[in-house]
Amino acid sequence: ALDLLERAARDAKPVLLLGERGSGRRTAALGAGSTVPGANRAVALASCGPIAPGGSLLERALSLDGGSLIVLDVEDATPAQQAELREIAKGDHRLFMIGSPRLQETTHAGSLRADLREVSAVIVLPPLRERQGDARLLASHFAFAPDQTALVFSEEALRALEAYPWPGNVGELKEAVLAVRAVRSEGGTVEVRDLPEAIRAHFSASARRLEEVEGEHLLRVLARVGGNKSRASEILGINRKTLGEKLKTLELRGRNP
Repeated sequence: ALDLLERAARDAKPVLLLGERGSGRRTAALGAGSTVPGANRAVALASCGPIAPGGSLLERALSLDGGSLIVLDVEDATPAQQAELREIAKGDHRLFMIGSPRLQETTHAGSLRADLREVSAVIVLPPLRERQGDARLLASHFAFAPDQTALVFSEEALRALEAYPWPGNVGELKEAVLAVRAVRSEGGTVEVRDLPEAIRAHFSASARRLEEVEGEHLLRVLARVGGNKSRASEILGINRKTLGEKLKTLELRGRNP
């Protein structure tokens, strides 16, 4: 989804970005808006709804002079705001419209979405738990601070971030990175031990489950070949020394190979 968003931004095509709150829609749009081609990288935020501040959406778009307008809560757009969005989307403005899945569920919002689909790239941004590969990208994004020492995540720490289910979505990930920054103010490489306890615990439990599954598979293969370790090594794709080390570990854990 992030690749599609950046590609649409480079093509100067308006984007209708749908997803549940906390899925990182605003962060994604801000990132895409700051990388669009052209000299003007200005980005402005606006909201829809009868009491939304900021005045006319069309006036905001025109004032940017080639910058990017990010419009939040598009499912709450009033009839006047709907007309403005359609007008902006048909022009040459950089436009990112952010809406919730509700935009697909109601007749009124569905009609607006159908109109905007004709002139926009419609991208659905799943919650972070369904796109855990993005966790490492977002972590690096949140870790960057131009006025602070560089903060880099080790590969194992990135795997821990990817393994975590993120019930609090992108907001929870941002808070986790900020917590790491607070204890690693000197910068450097972030290891698993530096991550918040919930992430460490989940990663440790996941690693144990993976080791248990691997051990069970190893024992099944060994039983199938009648205990022939050379043949088991061939089937498992590991050398005999590695097999011996894994069997020793299973013995220490009370498993009888």
